Amino acid sequence: MENSAWEYDSVRKQCYFHQFHKEQPDLNFHNPDIHNEILDIITFWLEKGVDGFTIDAAKFLLEAEHLRDEPQVNKFQESNSVTSYSDLYHDYTTTQVGMHDTFRDFRQAMNKFSREPGRYRFMGAESNDQNAVAKTMMYYGTSFIEEADFPLNFYLHDLSKDISGSLINNIVDLWMKSMPKGKWPHWMVGSSRNSRIASRVGKDYVNVLNMLLLTLPGTPTTYYGEELGNG
Repeated sequence: MENSAWEYDSVRKQCYFHQFHKEQPDLNFHNPDIHNEILDIITFWLEKGVDGFTIDAAKFLLEAEHLRDEPQVNKFQESNSVTSYSDLYHDYTTTQVGMHDTFRDFRQAMNKFSREPGRYRFMGAESNDQNAVAKTMMYYGTSFIEEADFPLNFYLHDLSKDISGSLINNIVDLWMKSMPKGKWPHWMVGSSRNSRIASRVGKDYVNVLNMLLLTLPGTPTTYYGEELGNG
């Protein structure tokens, strides 16, 4: 089927699942062998001296074990005409029960290498839940169980030419008020997934947005060259 999340492999004579490109098969984290293999890989690189990891596309880490078709947005639409991601509710392939348990295991693996003075191992999470701040905040963990040091903050990432001071204030206020007490914020304006600041909001705002990024409390992330103001 066009745009199917399943791809047939002629060598194995089986289908495999992929939420993104067919060249990116999903791993089955319900399988303890897979889970332990990833922990071994994390440990391998920590032993090499890396300072930490950011887990990309975090909410897609785990799928429901039953592998049912996801519910259609329009239940009267012919199923063979469903070719767009937006045609479905993604109840079975995002933010599944058990996903945060996997993140906590990642955190514990990193903590084993954070005991040496001056060698704290960082963990970030790309939550992909820009429209659900409560879900994003869950990646901070709790006061009892650690997860990411911070989820990546994309709330300034999609600014466009309708930018305003009140909009910026609302975005910053939303994050700071939603963040668990004692946690550390993160800010980013650009990335490889979007056009440059100058192209999105205009060159007049490049310097002020970079200043904002570097003066807000927390950790800033800038996409390389963004500070130059090129479109």
